[in-house]
Amino acid sequence: MNPQTVAAKKIQDVTPLIETLGHEDADLREQAAEALGQIGDVRAVQPLIELLEDDDWFVREKVVEALGKLRDKRAVKPLIQALGDDDWFVREKAVEALGEIRDPRAAGALAHALKDQDMNVRTNALGALRKIGEPAVEPLVTALVNNDIPDRASVVEAIGRIGGKSAVMYLIDALEDLDHDVRSAARRALRKLDIKAEDVI
Repeated sequence: MNPQTVAAKKIQDVTPLIETLGHEDADLREQAAEALGQIGDVRAVQPLIELLEDDDWFVREKVVEALGKLRDKRAVKPLIQALGDDDWFVREKAVEALGEIRDPRAAGALAHALKDQDMNVRTNALGALRKIGEPAVEPLVTALVNNDIPDRASVVEAIGRIGGKSAVMYLIDALEDLDHDVRSAARRALRKLDIKAEDVI
């Protein structure tokens, strides 16, 4: 099969799926979203974004998951908005999708998600921030000084895994934190970075 035939077949495959996103049957919308994510055609990005307001949470979950697979930066802001979805599973998939896209613009919103009431959302938000890397250090530190974060020690560990000069500076500050678990996590992180705590106190 020559390249032109392959391209034509791809158009044939994707166009009906995009049209199905507007079908009245929620199951068909969900299946179309999932298929579009697997195919990976960026023409589906905008139609998928428009479906983030779907009444069916399972459709929204599949849309978010598909946008993560497409890794298109146009989806960053809509996915950030999805972090406020009423359904925790949609929020969980939204933080995963943002982690796949790895856009620094999402770092602040992901850090805010560390306060989510659902543990899975918090855990995945931390993983997404680690994928973003150094631009996530400052938002993580902001979360660290916020005492309503459920597991501040995990935030310290994430900062240590990211590494870099700014991370080391924040880890040094964390050695004086009032929370014993935070101090211990900071010491472990500095040790992994081959920095002795006694040398920086």
